[in-house]
Amino acid sequence: IAEAILKKCSNLFEQKGLDPFTKTSYGCIGTDSIYGPEESNIDSREIVLRIMAMHKEKEALTILSKEIAQAATGMAAGVINYLGGRPRVSKSIHLFSFLLAKNQINIELDIDNNIIPVNIDTKGGYAPCIQNPPSPEDYKDIHGECHAPLSKIAFARSGDKGDHANIGVIARKAHYYPYIDKALTKDIICEIFSHVLDGPVTKWRVPGINGINFLLKNSLGGGGMASLNIDPQGKSYAQQLLEYSVPISRKIYEEVNS
Repeated sequence: IAEAILKKCSNLFEQKGLDPFTKTSYGCIGTDSIYGPEESNIDSREIVLRIMAMHKEKEALTILSKEIAQAATGMAAGVINYLGGRPRVSKSIHLFSFLLAKNQINIELDIDNNIIPVNIDTKGGYAPCIQNPPSPEDYKDIHGECHAPLSKIAFARSGDKGDHANIGVIARKAHYYPYIDKALTKDIICEIFSHVLDGPVTKWRVPGINGINFLLKNSLGGGGMASLNIDPQGKSYAQQLLEYSVPISRKIYEEVNS
């Protein structure tokens, strides 16, 4: 259905002398929410079809909105238009982040129209804390006889930084941390998120809280309103990572499953 709608729009664009879509995306989501409480042996009996596209001309996207609306009455049986008509065309707003030198900014505090200048030290610089990554020797006693989902031994939260996403992972207990650190390499993160990742992955260890922070560059399809991804802010990335099975000791396995 999605491909038919997009193909028909492309044919109409050609007839009207409009350029092709600059970008298109579609995906399917389903949880059987329109069915009753009885369970089914079928994995999913309903699908929500999500179609998004970009174009330089609003006229072209208006054509797409019309074709999406009529698909409920004129295409495959069982299609429901739950949007209540044609979807609205909206602008694609891109975020551009940049740095400014502190000495270029004058900071003032306004209290009841009383302007008070705020002096900020601009002579200093960033002094990064040098971290020595663990060596194989540090993990010589870390053996993973068993496996468990990361969620059993860690908390996680993710979010967006423009077109980049970060995932913070914190061990539920301090003695879980070495297993997490050893299992979650940059290569593993690249593999898990290869379907959205279009840049490198950086890993920082946060030993003070037994945590790790990952930065996934260019993993949000542009990020925010500029993205056609189902999850343009990376809010589900942590949940996806928590499903990853990590090697743990038998003692920890028995501990988290007791």
